[in-house]
Amino acid sequence: MLKRKVQTYIRQESLLNETDKLLIACSGGSDSVALLSLMQALGYDCVAAHMNFSLRGEESDRDEAFVRQLCTRWNIPLHVKRVDAKNYAQKQGLSIEMAARELRYAWFEQLRSELGLQAIVLGHHQNDDIETFFLNLLRGSGAKGLAGIPRKNGYLVRPLLCVTRQEILDYLAENQLDYVNDSSNFQNDYLRNKIRLQLLPLLEEIQPSAAASIHRSQALLRTADQDLTQLLAPALQRISEQGNCLHVAEASESLLYQWLSTYRFNAKEISRIWQQRFAPSGQLYQSESHELLLDRSCWLLRERASQNKSQEIFYLTQADMCKPAPLQAETTALDPTKKASPEDLPLCWNAKFFSRPFELEKSKQIAWLDADKLQFPLVLRHPQKGDAFVPFGMRGKKLISDFLTDLKYARFDKENAWLLLSGQDIVWVVGERISQDYCVSSSTQSALRIELL
Repeated sequence: MLKRKVQTYIRQESLLNETDKLLIACSGGSDSVALLSLMQALGYDCVAAHMNFSLRGEESDRDEAFVRQLCTRWNIPLHVKRVDAKNYAQKQGLSIEMAARELRYAWFEQLRSELGLQAIVLGHHQNDDIETFFLNLLRGSGAKGLAGIPRKNGYLVRPLLCVTRQEILDYLAENQLDYVNDSSNFQNDYLRNKIRLQLLPLLEEIQPSAAASIHRSQALLRTADQDLTQLLAPALQRISEQGNCLHVAEASESLLYQWLSTYRFNAKEISRIWQQRFAPSGQLYQSESHELLLDRSCWLLRERASQNKSQEIFYLTQADMCKPAPLQAETTALDPTKKASPEDLPLCWNAKFFSRPFELEKSKQIAWLDADKLQFPLVLRHPQKGDAFVPFGMRGKKLISDFLTDLKYARFDKENAWLLLSGQDIVWVVGERISQDYCVSSSTQSALRIELL
């Protein structure tokens, strides 16, 4: 009965093709054991994957051993990986749950790609969907969050969302299938567990059909969200074409939510961003994967940098400066003992030393520097707090931050700007202006000409 129900659901929702080769996520719990059994019974070519997060000591090892025995008994290929989820969470600044999720899904996708499989199949069921509804309701989510867990999201497929936890347990009992219990599922430390163990039983007591009613409401919300997504698609396309930039005057809260929720901003944070849309420039908001800047009535979105910009430092000898473009140089950002390959470096230029007389050009892309004043190796890096120089044509020093602000640089653009230094002195804000202290003068005997390509 359950087999037929799942098979019908797969067809109705177009989740899988009959010839698909599947990666089955198997923790050893009731849901994943039922999933593995059903997918095999339906005739799919299955490969199992088990990740040991090392979070529950002997219990984690017990789960791994159980899955190994199960797959051996059922003659299903198995891949196992052990990770330290707690350590990863601390390093990445994530919750344990989010860290485990990132590790699990990244590995699943790696396996799927390497093995040439068509889908990653997960064991979420109807009760998980309803728990997610309440989790997102308490977080203030919109229609997308309240609609619950996606049936299909890229290569991720969830064919058990049509069945309840009790149906799964009945199936396991009828087929005399063993499984392991995760003790953390019965602790009230997590909000999801409190919803499962306290809230849902109370709702069933008040209204026995509560779960079914919520499930129907979720179906309506999915339809509404799909309609809204389709309606806002042209606006989202414009945002993408404009370099992930959205002008406040062109935005609505719905559009902002549709845009940012894709980049892991939660509903509460998106609401705060909307409420602060008329705040002064410089407001910065971060999700776990992206950051959003409010700059002159425009929101700018980018991925969070995986590497600290202050660590991107390149050392350039005289020989390096005059090599054919793209230049090669030593870099602390990669390995200070090795030469960086051209594709690792940020700029392409031509550089050449000249003796008098000089034919100076006026161009932001060309820097003429007094070579006798330069101390090699030169340093190429991003701006740091407190950086200052004397802009060409001026007498006093000016902070680099203020100089770039005067040029209408947004905060993200400031962080990405490049500075060329001789010793501790900034000799060129690359592509903008050289330092007055290093310009070619009537007393200059040797000059270095650098032209950006």
